[in-house]
Amino acid sequence: MANNMRYSALKKPLFFSFIFLVYSYLFYKNVHICRRYGILYNMYQHSEFAKDWLKGVFISHPGFHILTIIVAKSTGCSFINAALALHIVFTVITAFMVYKVLWINLRDKYSENVVLLSTAFLLLVIAIYIPGFSWNMYLGQGNPNMVNSPTLTATKPFMLLSILFFINLLTSKTSKDILRNSCILSITLLISVFMKPCFAYVFIPAMAIYLLWKQTRNIKLYIYSICIIAPAIIVIMWQAYNMLLGSGPGYSTTVEINPFYVWRTVSPNIPISILLATAFPVVVFLLRPKNAIRNTGLVISWLMVIIGILEYALLMEGEPKTFSYNWMWGYNLALLPLFIFSAIEFLTLYKDPKPKRNLLKTGMVFAGVIFLLHFASGIAYFYRLLNCGPFI
Repeated sequence: MANNMRYSALKKPLFFSFIFLVYSYLFYKNVHICRRYGILYNMYQHSEFAKDWLKGVFISHPGFHILTIIVAKSTGCSFINAALALHIVFTVITAFMVYKVLWINLRDKYSENVVLLSTAFLLLVIAIYIPGFSWNMYLGQGNPNMVNSPTLTATKPFMLLSILFFINLLTSKTSKDILRNSCILSITLLISVFMKPCFAYVFIPAMAIYLLWKQTRNIKLYIYSICIIAPAIIVIMWQAYNMLLGSGPGYSTTVEINPFYVWRTVSPNIPISILLATAFPVVVFLLRPKNAIRNTGLVISWLMVIIGILEYALLMEGEPKTFSYNWMWGYNLALLPLFIFSAIEFLTLYKDPKPKRNLLKTGMVFAGVIFLLHFASGIAYFYRLLNCGPFI
């Protein structure tokens, strides 16, 4: 009995310690052994941006770079090692947030062991990889678990927190709860903009569409929502002004509408690429569409993905950043919550005591097979990264 209690208390720390060790090895190897051929080749770029910021060079989203400076100055380590440490820490925090979202939604149906196992699976899924279709494993298709961009990784915990507190806001019963959730949501959204604004680019429109669709008469909630997004919108406008008219790292002279011009350079067939990235969520949604529409997290995630697809498909930056693929980041970020809430929907359906028709049972088996294809592709991708292979 005592041993069981000790194991129960230790399994979560052991799980996240294991994740810390695995990603520490992966990232350290890619930075210091694979170097510019590995997954984190742009870590060098971002550590240089941190040095530029110290010299007074404007950076539109300096959150990660400021943290890099603080860690480097306070510990005496190099900027590249400070950035590496932060990248590892934010990866582990993201893993914890994935677990937390699952636990909040599944704790009355599943044990902690199942939730931890589900977390591990979700941390590895990527777009289904078909070698004959494209050599790229994520570029062109999408990836819910991109780990090559430190600024993107630093955004993920605040993305998941923002979605959680938006859901809490919608279910708040008292003025005190509404105010608390609104303030926290506004802060997490604002921080995400300083880390990388691409999440806000898909979340704010998704939030507006959801409210207009589901909360048509809640004027008070509209007012709160305007107040929530106002700080983030102000910062985004400031970033856009400096990005378009300034000079420094990451600047672009223009943002243009040019349908599929950028995306088609990395995908032989864009609709198939999208399907390969979203196959499991699509199948889960089709199993019980009426139930899926009542899942707020799933609906918000789908709205974010659709908006991200439109941004990636329609927009491009002017030279010299045209093929930096910066308009794909919102789509890629949105895939992570889409997989999380699709998994929640699937696991909830599995535990539903109501009798299931044969067609639904067959559909669930098919969904499980599709998920395993995502997972197997993720294992292959992780193996490629461990061997200093290309992260694309």
